[in-house]
Amino acid sequence: TFKEEEALYVKEGIDFKHVEFIDNQIVLDLIEARPNGILLMVDDETIVPEGADAKFMNKAESMYKKHPKFQTDKNRKLKDS
Repeated sequence: TFKEEEALYVKEGIDFKHVEFIDNQIVLDLIEARPNGILLMVDDETIVPEGADAKFMNKAESMYKKHPKFQTDKNRKLKDS
């Protein structure tokens, strides 16, 4: 991460220019986290023969309904699973 890289530069005495950025680690974790990140959920849904868009969305909404950075379009038009 940027924070870790900057800490390493400071520790090693490397001169660098600090870059301002918004810390979006919570979103990265939502997407990539193991074992239930969104990308892994997509992979799982594509592997099973009965996988479907609606099933994926239902699982994601169920798992992340209280996550502060997860939201879906409640008016989407997917067939129910």
